[in-house]
This record gives sequence, structure tokens and C-alpha cells, in this order.
Amino acid sequence: MPWSRSPRRAPSFPTALRGPLGRNGSRGAPRRALADSARRALPGILLGLALLAACNSSAVLGTDDEQIPTSLDIVSSSLPESGELFVGESAVLVAELRDKRGRIINDSSIKWSSSAPDVAPIDRHGEIFGASLGAATITASHRHLTATLDVEIVGVASLEVSPVSAQLGVGESLELTVSAMTTGGDPLDPTRLQWSSSDPGVASVESGLVRGHAVGTTVIAAEAGELRAESAIEVTAASDDDGVTQSGRTVNFFVRASSGFDEWTSSPTLEEQEWMREHYFRMLTYSPYFDSRLSWYPTAWVYKDAYAIYDSEFITQHPDWVLRDAAGDPLYIPYGCSGGTCPQYAADFGNPEFRQWWIDDLAATLAEGYLGVFVDDVNMLWRVGDGNGDSVRPVDPRTGTEMTFDDWRRYMAEFMEAIRDAFPDHEIVHNLIWYADSENPYVRRQIQAADFANLERGATDSGIRGGDGKYGYETFLSFIDLVQGWGGAVVLADDDSDTLSEWVYELATYLLIKSGDDMIGADGDRSRMNPDNFWEGYDIAFGEPLGDRYVADGLFRRDYRCGTVVLNQPDQVTRTVDLGETLLLVGGEGARVSSVTLDEYRAAVLLRENCTP
Repeated sequence: MPWSRSPRRAPSFPTALRGPLGRNGSRGAPRRALADSARRALPGILLGLALLAACNSSAVLGTDDEQIPTSLDIVSSSLPESGELFVGESAVLVAELRDKRGRIINDSSIKWSSSAPDVAPIDRHGEIFGASLGAATITASHRHLTATLDVEIVGVASLEVSPVSAQLGVGESLELTVSAMTTGGDPLDPTRLQWSSSDPGVASVESGLVRGHAVGTTVIAAEAGELRAESAIEVTAASDDDGVTQSGRTVNFFVRASSGFDEWTSSPTLEEQEWMREHYFRMLTYSPYFDSRLSWYPTAWVYKDAYAIYDSEFITQHPDWVLRDAAGDPLYIPYGCSGGTCPQYAADFGNPEFRQWWIDDLAATLAEGYLGVFVDDVNMLWRVGDGNGDSVRPVDPRTGTEMTFDDWRRYMAEFMEAIRDAFPDHEIVHNLIWYADSENPYVRRQIQAADFANLERGATDSGIRGGDGKYGYETFLSFIDLVQGWGGAVVLADDDSDTLSEWVYELATYLLIKSGDDMIGADGDRSRMNPDNFWEGYDIAFGEPLGDRYVADGLFRRDYRCGTVVLNQPDQVTRTVDLGETLLLVGGEGARVSSVTLDEYRAAVLLRENCTP
């Protein structure tokens, strides 16, 4: 089931108006009768028009005195209040027309000009660029109305960040200091600096304050005009007051910030913001709602469906961008269908123009500052149907014949590779079907075009059975091994489980496969993962694994420095294992056990107390 925002309702239009029916039931009257009637009525119509023109000439001309522009002002700008712009920097100006009653008039004919285009050129959209040192007056004009703004283009003579390298622990912060001067010899206003991190997942920066989120290295940069200064930051495991190294949380937690999670993200306190940065390794978010929240949570992915079109008007504008059946009727993604229609049209992702539009649209969103994109419906199995949700094979617009399964997968793989090529520096997540044929070359190309494979419903998916069949638990683990072997990571997105035993089972699976940036998580609507009710299992500190998973006495097991995990997959007999020591049962309300008995589809996560990770 795809993760998607509620589709926009398609606009409705009135049916065409029809003329009155004649006595015999046909529309209209004989032509001669109509012509005679028109001739008899014409003098009266002309007289009426003349009187109307005399009484209200503006109505005849289609004008409205109150819609005549009387004022023009430059009302907003990304230009600093000082009116200064650095060489190499740009800003956008916005002008407004208003009538005599102060109402805004929408008019795109405002013209922009610069008194010194070699110093500060401006384009027709109001974007000004600092080209060279000097001053200029920017003018917005509309007929006889004008508005002006004075700008000065200044240079940056020096820019230094201190320290040039530093080390901090996970959860710790560091304030960088800046020394900067303009070419005029004045100190640079620090609020004018643009800050960035090469890896916000390791450490983020806001106004020079660096916060460590995960072990690793990143480069923090400050930019002013054409100058850039950097500080190399290494984030290490946190330390306690005695200097003893702590590994921190073992779990990389992922949360889908759907609308039910808005209460936590709408206006969080500084403490709540910090808590979310520390506890949520990544967050799936939606634009434009989350755009303004990237300043305090920079490691967000933005949602975008691979081939869903929500707007019927879009289909009217681009009829060749939607997949169709042999009768020429549009097809859908078979989800949420009712009454002969579905909320998501199925786009032709093999169409080069659709692909480019999709990539351009994503580029504009990622420019807001998102760490990456979560691409939904990366389907390497047939997922297209009619308005009843029944599977229908589309006509391939490139061949005019029924699309082959091989071409479906080829088009999807090529599309995902195009996205990868377009955004090499962003994280890319595919919400995919794990039981598609991973031996197929197109499936492999698709998998390798992503950094993360999202496994919807995770290990608690009720369709997963025991063993190594197509839907077997062992096959599920083998797919994860394949993704990790190609340098990727997985997200166990458990959206369906509601019982403690399922939470433990999912956590145990995660600990069996964890390697690097793998994650576990679910929809933020689930109470166990919000800031007021975060389940203890996601806060455990197991330390480093002592090896890979293995099978002992028919159970999957993996040992960590400070604990162990034991799991019995579905369709198995009940088994008991002697642990050889007394361990704390995670989720067991403080219970300590030296052995565990596990039915099928059950697991135990066990923590060694008084252990330093």
C-alpha cells in the first residue's frame, strides 16, 4: 500500500447549457423563424446598447475604475535591511499594484530595471544579482507608476571560521566563531552568513551552532558572497562525566511525520526540537508544510510518489503522460479505489518529458534544504489497474501494443537511475517490493539506484511466512543482505503492529540485520514513538555486535557486547533456549530471565545489566 498524501479533489465543471426544446422535441426552431425573429429584435437591441453605453461607458468597455492601479510599491525582498548585497549574491524583490481602495491587483506586466546593470543587474522576475562593487537604484514600473529601491554591492575581503577542525560527541554542541571584513574595512554582520553541513545526519549547523547527531565526519561551511570558510567536524560517541565512552542508542529510529504527527512538529519548544534531533535518525516529511521546519530538523526526507498523478486537470494538459488501456481510458495506481475511480492516476514513467518534469519538480523542493527524497511506489511488479482496482496491462505508448513486464521493469529502472544521476549528493529512498525477482537485472539496477530500501510493514508483515520460499522470513533476510552487500541500507517500516510482542519481534529482526545506517520505525500516528511515549526498546544501548547473526537450536540469534537477541520465525515449533546467564528482558516490565521459550513469530531482546557499551 503506497504512502501518499490525500489527493486533491478534481475540479468540477458545469455541463454545457442547451437551448430550449421545440414542440417536436428537437432543439431550437426552424432557421427561417429564427432569422425573422432576430431581424425584428435587432433595432431594440441596438437602442438598448446605445442607452447602456451612454449611462455606463466603463461597463461597455469592460473596465472598472476601482481596478485601475493607483499605487505601486516594492513590498518584500530577500535583500538585507541595510540594502547591501555581496558580490556574487542574489536577492528577489516583489512589487505590488493596488487600486484606490487598497486592493491588490494581480498584474504580471510590472517591469524591472537597474540604473547600473553592470553593478546590479535585475531580471524580469525581480531577481537582482551583485555583479561588481558599486551602487544602483532598482526601479519597478507599471505605466505611469514607479517604485525605487537603492542597493549597494559590497565585497567580502576576508572570512575565517574558528576552529578549523573540532571534535564533539553525539548530542553535544559547539559554537563556531567567525572573523570577517568587507572590502570597505567594516566588520561583517554575522547574520549575513550562509551556513551548511556536508552531512547534516552527522552534525547540523544553525547560525554557527553545530550539533552532533551521529558518529562520523562532516564539513561545516560559512559563505558570504564569493568567499567560503570551512571547519572539519568529527562527531564521536558521547562521554559521561567520568570520561567513560558510551555508545549511545543502538537503534537508528525513523518516523513518518504524517498529519497525525503535526502536534509535535507544528511549534515545538527548543527542548522538544533537541529531543527529536537526538531520537529520530531520519524523518519522512511532506512539502511545503515541513519546509519551514528544516532549520531545526535538517535530516528530513521529503515524500514524492514515483508515478502518481492526483489532478485530472494535469491529465488534460498532458494526456500522453498517463498510462491507458486498449480503449484509451486512463489507468490508475490500484489503491483507495471506489465507485469506479481511484485517487491516483498512473503516469507513464517511461515518458522522457514526464521524467524531466518530475525531476525538475523535485529539484525545486530539495532546494528548500531536504536531506533526501522518499520515492514511493517503486514497483518492479505490476501495479496498475482500472477504476475498480482490477489489474489491467497498459498499452505501451512507444510500441502501440500491450506493455511487456520486462519493459515495465526497464522503464522503472531507467527512471530511478535518472533520479540518482540528477541528485548525486542527496539521499534517495525507494519504497519497494522486496519479493520482486532480485535476480532480474532491471530489479538489481533499481535497487542500486537508491541509498535506502524501505520495507513497508517490516518484518511483522502478516504475509511473511517461515522458511526460504518467495514470502519466507529467510528470503526476507536474504534480500536485506543483498541490499547491504551493494552498499545500501534498509528501513524496517513497521506500520501495522499494535502489540508488545510484535514490537519486540520487529526490534529483534532489526538487531539481527543491523549494519551501519539501517533503521527501524513507523508512522508517527503510533503512540509508542512520540516524544511523550517513546518505547523503552528503542532506547537500548547494546554496544557493538560481536559477530553476524547465526542459527542455534533452530532459532535466529545475534550477540552484542551488552545483550543478545533470539527469534523464532513463523511456522515453527515452540523452542526453549538456555541463556547461560541472567539477563533483563526488554519490554518485560523489569523481568530477569536465564532462559526463554518462544512460540512461532516470537522473539526476545535481552540486555546485560551493568554493562558498559
